[in-house]
Amino acid sequence: MTRQARWILALLGGCCCAYALDPARAISQYHKRHWQVEDGLPRNYVLSILPARDGYLMVGTDEGLTRFDGVRFTPYDIDARLKLSQRWILSLLTARDGSLWVGTFDGLLYRSRAGKEISRYEPGGSVFAVLEDRDGRIWASTRNGVVRYASDGRAAPVKELAKPPETGWNVLSEDRGGAVWVVTIDGLFRCAGGAIVRVAGNGGAHGQILAVTASPDGNVWVGTSVGLFLLRDQRLTRQEGVRGPVVSMLRDRDGSLWAGTWGNGIFRVAAGRVDAWAGRDGLPDDFIRTLYEDAEGNLWIGTRGGGLSRWKDTAIVPVGVPEGLSGNYATTVATGPRGELWLGTWRAGLYRLNGAALETMPTPVPALYCSIRALAIDARGHPWIGNWEGFFGFDGERYRSHAGQGSPLHLVAAILFDRRGRLWVGTSNNGVFLSPAASPRGRRWRTCRGRKSRACWRIRGAGCGWVRIRAMAGLTARAARRFRWRRASRAAQSRRSRKTRRAGCGRPRWRGRCTGWGRGR
Repeated sequence: MTRQARWILALLGGCCCAYALDPARAISQYHKRHWQVEDGLPRNYVLSILPARDGYLMVGTDEGLTRFDGVRFTPYDIDARLKLSQRWILSLLTARDGSLWVGTFDGLLYRSRAGKEISRYEPGGSVFAVLEDRDGRIWASTRNGVVRYASDGRAAPVKELAKPPETGWNVLSEDRGGAVWVVTIDGLFRCAGGAIVRVAGNGGAHGQILAVTASPDGNVWVGTSVGLFLLRDQRLTRQEGVRGPVVSMLRDRDGSLWAGTWGNGIFRVAAGRVDAWAGRDGLPDDFIRTLYEDAEGNLWIGTRGGGLSRWKDTAIVPVGVPEGLSGNYATTVATGPRGELWLGTWRAGLYRLNGAALETMPTPVPALYCSIRALAIDARGHPWIGNWEGFFGFDGERYRSHAGQGSPLHLVAAILFDRRGRLWVGTSNNGVFLSPAASPRGRRWRTCRGRKSRACWRIRGAGCGWVRIRAMAGLTARAARRFRWRRASRAAQSRRSRKTRRAGCGRPRWRGRCTGWGRGR
């Protein structure tokens, strides 16, 4: 397999359950998709994200509310009279009774159900955040302070709670005990049982408090102008490695904490480790306004000027420069005797992947001059490399060349150690060679060259002493004594199936676009 792209490793298996982003993966290994104005998004400033009743996504921007079905964005007016597709949408909430609450920049709070407006409130200033507590009351953080709405719609300003700070938008959160946490220009407050208590003020080592989120494990995380803090025993403890200002936070279902900053990208805190992703890494914008996790565990990111982003886990995990390779031109992959993966590149080195650990391995010549065309690992775990220059094997101390003056083992395109320990080498100009032992030194090669073509591109084991050989136009000649060659039928060569089935160790039954089978005795 040759491809000028990042390494792609297929992970086998699957599950019907929805998981969050795997914390064991590097952030660079998540699949990332970005949508901006040219993709149909009304504007690139995304302020709020919430699922709609039909399962699609509602996205609030500074140019209105839009509905996203995964392919296209359409204006989402709900009730045409409200003209929400033309308003600056700051906050969204779906209440337990199915009603939708929408807060706008121009100081209006709408409540609708089944596409019809039920109520319209004017709290007196921009509605930055909306929350429903366990008693069904709606809390709204506005430019004029916090307003609480009873189930019957009556509004009651909370006099003890002032407006949020200038970059304070994610300022309301409810913990598992039912207490509501509120951030205002005066600091962090806890509201429970009718009592409102200030837990932390602004200033000092933690700077100005900007955001709060209560996670399911009972922890309360606080974003400030200088970083991320955990509230423990009524004290703020800093999480090292996260730069501020932190303005949005999300605890995903696998326990990772995501912290969005206003100018420094996004951070992940998982298993005691902190990782970052910013504009220099490919993030469309370093100014993160909102974070949302959907029912499938995907992470959605709303930014100030970079539009909407989605991060998700996939069955295909890339390994490239961000994960430690020197270059992204991948050429071949091989499996070692202990299940480890070996990765060959074009002039970027040889690597061994053990789980998540990537090791740089020696090459016959400096990596910059080593193009690995073919790769196989013997039973001792030693690599064998083929390329246009020749054929090299590692003996545990150094590489030895097996393609000296006059040797046919140049332009090596395929290498295989079969189940009997024999070594197969395919070339692009001299056919296929077989060594009866894993080490070819001092041994005579058996050859098989085709009448129509000597170009071999791939050799794979098939059990019972047979190997499958892919060639340009078939290898039909019997070029060495006791080497038997069977050519695939024309019907077998024309089929597109990639599988080969066999009954026991009998004669193979052909399925797939393969040019032939070879077996050495």
